[in-house]
Amino acid sequence: MISRDCVVCGSGRKQVVYAAALPEEPYTPGFIHAAHDEPGTARWWRYRVVCCRECGHYYADPVLDPDAVGASYLAQDHDNHFGVDENILLRTHRGYADLVRPRLPTRRDLQVDIGCDTGCFLKASRDFGFTRVVGVEPGKLAAECATMIPNVTIMNKLFDPSDFNHSSIQLLSMIHVLDHLPEPVSFMRSIVPLMDHDGVVLAVVHNVKSVLARLSGKRWAPISVMHFDYYSSDTLMRVFAGAGFKSTTVIRTKNYFPLFHLVRFAPGLSLSLRRVLYRVTSGPVFRRVVVKLPLGNIAIIARV
Repeated sequence: MISRDCVVCGSGRKQVVYAAALPEEPYTPGFIHAAHDEPGTARWWRYRVVCCRECGHYYADPVLDPDAVGASYLAQDHDNHFGVDENILLRTHRGYADLVRPRLPTRRDLQVDIGCDTGCFLKASRDFGFTRVVGVEPGKLAAECATMIPNVTIMNKLFDPSDFNHSSIQLLSMIHVLDHLPEPVSFMRSIVPLMDHDGVVLAVVHNVKSVLARLSGKRWAPISVMHFDYYSSDTLMRVFAGAGFKSTTVIRTKNYFPLFHLVRFAPGLSLSLRRVLYRVTSGPVFRRVVVKLPLGNIAIIARV
């Protein structure tokens, strides 16, 4: 395990918020992506979560070797839908597309989506009219699904800045990617030279200061071994400012959720009650019930 200091301000002063809950060693790549042991339990493996005493950023410490974690994504054998129908996810991603649409530059040569999964955002933004559209996805299964999208190039690998020319990208999106990166400021610095002078970056992350996060505590779904950092609006803006972005706007997003998904991670319910409600809401009568709520995600739109 590797110790970390705060990626936002660099301080090593930290306070423990939640203790770790990890299986016995050795840790295999498969365990990193085994989010819960059975439907309805919301039993997630997690690192110890600490809060920076200087800037208030929440993050995981200590963590597994980041290189090993990165390699685990290449071996990932599932997408990131977690049982949610893609049509529902598309409705959420169209909302993300609507956020960035009025901010797009006139010149539209290259759009890049990092961590594109099966391509929901690529589908939601097809009417943007970019000459070239590229999705980068390390998971083999998800990447294979994304290759079915017409007129899109999918790179089945971890993102590498050297794959793109300087000042070539007019839109770069990262939907639930930043939380997975052990060195987010360094990563975003590597993005800056790639952006066109009018280019736009869109990133979506979980909001650690949301009502749902506060109510759920250590059972908040994003707290898992897949995530290194847990952002608020303030710390997210500080990461982008530290990387060299000059203009940032943070927006609280509204997402579409199937009712059974909300029950699966609802705070304050006993395990037995959650199992019963999950069984009912995931059945044929309620499975298609969808709710639109501002339940804990924030988006940042940034320019260099």
